[in-house]
Amino acid sequence: MKLNLSLSVLAAALTCTGVYAQTLDYRADVPFNFQVGDTAMPAGHYSVKNARGILTVAQTDGKKSVFRLTMPAARRTATPDGKLMFNRYGEDYYLTNVWTAGSREGQALVQSKHEKQLSIKFKTIETAGISLLPASR
Repeated sequence: MKLNLSLSVLAAALTCTGVYAQTLDYRADVPFNFQVGDTAMPAGHYSVKNARGILTVAQTDGKKSVFRLTMPAARRTATPDGKLMFNRYGEDYYLTNVWTAGSREGQALVQSKHEKQLSIKFKTIETAGISLLPASR
């Protein structure tokens, strides 16, 4: 049942071009280990891409990558640089948003089951932001 639902959501995301028209192509240097959903990622240099609501976070050396569905997100004001935003629970970092440079728009990731449990356990959630650079630099 879960597989059928996941496949339906993926198919809908791929066919709804108007909903996910934004394409992102960045690179980032993440100085700490982090989670993208249920996938653990080591600190390092990353390629960050989002096309049609599918986020790809991949180590630039090709050793590890992860794909996640995202949802459109908006913030109050635009900032000049793009950002990866993380929620921090103790020493654990979870990727939550990817913000587009010069825009109020971005992409949000759905919390994993484990992150939901941590958010209940921790009374305050710290956030951390990592600047995104254009992939062409």
